[in-house]
Amino acid sequence: MENSKKWLKENNILPKISFETKQPRILTIVEDKLETIIDKEGKEVNGVKYKVVDENGDPGTVFTSSVALITKLAGVESGEKAKITKESYKALDGGFRTTYKVVKVTDGGEEELSPEDDDDIPVIEG
Repeated sequence: MENSKKWLKENNILPKISFETKQPRILTIVEDKLETIIDKEGKEVNGVKYKVVDENGDPGTVFTSSVALITKLAGVESGEKAKITKESYKALDGGFRTTYKVVKVTDGGEEELSPEDDDDIPVIEG
């Protein structure tokens, strides 16, 4: 539907990037901003919306309220690439948990980012 695509582009509405396939996605982070959305149940969810460019050069957005993902992406500067993989596992309580593996991609190689050892993450004391 060409008219639909044209309208979306003219109104600067970017497609949402999904990690549901659990395949790694290589994204260039363009910018981030704090955002509040309404979820399926009508509740407000605070998080971060990232404007990105995907591996095909297409612009898109990623919204997350995952503290672990936000913390890892805090180590990626605007214009840098990150390879993000969604991983799920069965927890001891029988439920499923989701985590994200984030690897910063540079010309010199790849560097996995983790919230525990990333010295670039600012500490905000309240």
